[in-house]
Amino acid sequence: MKNWEGEMWCPWGNSVEKVIIEEGITSIGEYAFSGCSRLTSITIPDSVTSIGSSVFGGCSSLTNITVTNDNRNYASENGVLFSKDNKKIICYPAGKKDKVYIIPDRVTSIEEWSFSGCSSLTRISISASMRGIANGAFSGCSSLIGINIPGSVTSIGEWAFSGCSSLINISIPNSVISIGENAFYGCSNVTIKCKSGTVAQQYAMSNNIGYETDDVAPIVEVAYSTIEATNKDVQVTITSNEEMQTINGWILSENRLSLTKTYISNAKEEIKVKDLVGNITNITVEINNIDKIPAEIEVVYSTTEPTNQDVQVTIKSNEAIQRVDGWTLAKDKLSLTKTYKSNAKEKIQIKDLVGNITNATIEINNIDKLPAVIEVIYSTKELTNQDVQVTI
Repeated sequence: MKNWEGEMWCPWGNSVEKVIIEEGITSIGEYAFSGCSRLTSITIPDSVTSIGSSVFGGCSSLTNITVTNDNRNYASENGVLFSKDNKKIICYPAGKKDKVYIIPDRVTSIEEWSFSGCSSLTRISISASMRGIANGAFSGCSSLIGINIPGSVTSIGEWAFSGCSSLINISIPNSVISIGENAFYGCSNVTIKCKSGTVAQQYAMSNNIGYETDDVAPIVEVAYSTIEATNKDVQVTITSNEEMQTINGWILSENRLSLTKTYISNAKEEIKVKDLVGNITNITVEINNIDKIPAEIEVVYSTTEPTNQDVQVTIKSNEAIQRVDGWTLAKDKLSLTKTYKSNAKEKIQIKDLVGNITNATIEINNIDKLPAVIEVIYSTKELTNQDVQVTI
């Protein structure tokens, strides 16, 4: 295949099923494979640096697009064509049979007509990083019944949802400030949910599209996995009486009624919880019960000099600690004591109240309670007129 810049490279569309583009080809022009209704797969080599718009329009059987690993401008994942940095979706094959597609969080834009004709998709989740919905992006997704538009989106292009005949309700947030012509052409049963006075309401009124307004902020509740002192992570769950938008750093449940986040350290965070049309409830999440720092301790001996007395060992801590078998815990829980009657070496674990561990080694080798073993030696035991020397 040579570089192609014209329209409709594939006039024999009903016969081509597989295309492997030769290495050395650098560009694929607009509509190059348009109308290849039996095409199921295509491989794009490293050499391709440019792909025009609507290249795979009408490729209703296309299920897989593969890009070789060393291509500098493009990449593929699960058969979907992306820009090399994975921030842009260029084409979702119309013949894929998946019913649900979650656009990855890293994606910030989608190519015009990129999901056009994807008749199997019933639900699409748009990433919270998306800034706009391109012209014709989801046109012809005839089975689509649910799609979320996050608060990051500011524009909806022309023909964006045209032909989405199964779409009944769509919530448009107040962040959207422009909606293109015929964005919902052919969506005869659709109702737009929005805030009063927004571009979405004006668009619905101007185009005779049914709409419902919602100006009531969501009612939310914040729950913590524990409020007791802990050395574990704390999970926070926000539940709402209505569907919510995605919040960066939080996991939104499939039914969109709860958000969860795991905190590994203490924190205070102000959160804006938004419903699908942009009504806001402000909440404060505050974690101050996580303690993952072990106690700092000091080991003190009653004496380190040689002694024939017992040695008392005291372990002092900078915070309250737990009991240790064989030791006496002070009333304020800041020290442990133990009396040793003989030399010993002992390794013990000191735990603070939430279970953080500090290891300590107790070593006593200065106790001596055994009397000396002596021998008395006389210089002589015979009768003598000399002095007698005694050695002990």
